[in-house]
Amino acid sequence: MTWATAPQAQTGQLSALAPATEKSSPNAAPVVTKGTVSATQLNAAIPRYLSVGNPGPGDVVQRAVSLMRSLRDQKKALKPAELFQVVSRVSTLATKALTKTSITRLAVASDYKPRNAMIALDFGPADGKVMDGFTRVVPGDQRVAGESVSALRRPEDSALLADGLAGIKTISIDVPVGSYRIVLMTQDLGDPRYSAPLGRQIRINKIPFLVTSGAPDQWTRDALLSGASDSFDKSGLRVAGGYLSGDLSKILRRQQLRQVGGAIIIEGQSNDGKLVIELIGFKRETTYLTGLIVEPLNQVSDVVLSRPAFKKHVSLRSRLSLEAKVLSAAAEAVEGIEPEAGQTLEEDKSATTN
Repeated sequence: MTWATAPQAQTGQLSALAPATEKSSPNAAPVVTKGTVSATQLNAAIPRYLSVGNPGPGDVVQRAVSLMRSLRDQKKALKPAELFQVVSRVSTLATKALTKTSITRLAVASDYKPRNAMIALDFGPADGKVMDGFTRVVPGDQRVAGESVSALRRPEDSALLADGLAGIKTISIDVPVGSYRIVLMTQDLGDPRYSAPLGRQIRINKIPFLVTSGAPDQWTRDALLSGASDSFDKSGLRVAGGYLSGDLSKILRRQQLRQVGGAIIIEGQSNDGKLVIELIGFKRETTYLTGLIVEPLNQVSDVVLSRPAFKKHVSLRSRLSLEAKVLSAAAEAVEGIEPEAGQTLEEDKSATTN
């Protein structure tokens, strides 16, 4: 990968910031060459540099830090206002990457029962099947709200994923003060109205998370809702970051699965005894939820993650740590540079931390 450069070279100015070659590690420190480049060219190239190869959020931060260190070392090549602009853009995009979450393809073990879930809700019609260990939530339940919440039923084997509620925009749950893992479950209905079944953005007590894609062909693979199940071999899996994780390909081939749906897993914190989950960002799209689990963050999750799914997960603790790295690198990049009056690094309001 190379970045667009002007044909004329001029000592002391940046012309490229990129890994040495396409075959080089994308997380390698950018190569800074001398030439002519504008802040506009750099700003246009930054998104590709940070996103090429579909990296995980931690990898994006690593690239951003390397890039800002290169800018720090070549800060005289840009005017102060341009340096602030470019560093601000890198910082904003990297921080937003920490708020991103994606739907993961979810299988349910045939003998699944909740193990550590503090709350387990099964959404659907009053006369629908309810998953063992779950509480039924129907339209009109005080815990859910939306302009037009309705129940949908499908002829499937799984009580948890067979039916659900459409049109939910807010879920409010009473919990003890503490940190939690929230698992929101959905199903592919094959209907364009539900192309973003969990919304474009999810907020947990006002903390935003951007949903990267709702399309089933872009769901991350894979996860297994196992809980207290003893029906599959856990050898080869290891506990990391609150999850059993490893290669699920053989397990999923052998396991008798009830159904396959999708899930988003987000960590949140309650400081007032409430978890308020908002699903926002709709136009003509409608939400569709089949189930919800809330687990204490200090317990191992009922959800087993494949290695790709675990790589994309950003824990609450990791998010705070990675945000600190981005802000530190940004401060170092502009250290000693006098900004114009009133100019500061751009504040990313979408990445508010707990």
